[in-house]
Amino acid sequence: SKPEKAGNTRITENTLQFTPKALPVFSPKSPLKAGILNDDGNPSYIEGKIDFTSKNLTTSEMVSLYLSEARTLMNIDQNNIQFLMSGKNTDDLGIQHVKLLQYYKNIPVFGCEVILHGENDAFDFLNGNYISRIPDINVVPDIELSLIHISEPTRPY
Repeated sequence: SKPEKAGNTRITENTLQFTPKALPVFSPKSPLKAGILNDDGNPSYIEGKIDFTSKNLTTSEMVSLYLSEARTLMNIDQNNIQFLMSGKNTDDLGIQHVKLLQYYKNIPVFGCEVILHGENDAFDFLNGNYISRIPDINVVPDIELSLIHISEPTRPY
């Protein structure tokens, strides 16, 4: 599907990328609150309801807006941190769960996943593991490998 644009946030069917000032904040006072802080000083969860009922938005757009609102509490201030939607489901109680994997410069960050929870066109809880500040890392490999040489069988002489 063709990507939609919302401010500086790029939205595709499975990808959500937000920048620190991508979308306007819903209100002067955010409805979101940070939970218990982990060893890195980041909240292990964020709670607070953002209701999207009257906005007629897709799930991707609602997730992007919630993350944009939560970015300050998550201590994320880098443009090169992205979240990729890896799945969504609705449980027997009608609560929707959207899983997002963290990426840095289009590279997956091992072990980093957040989950948004909510129902009836509203999200009210985010939890998971993520890294809020990643040092500027060169993600271009220093060694180039030739696939031709890797795929050639070794022959004894």
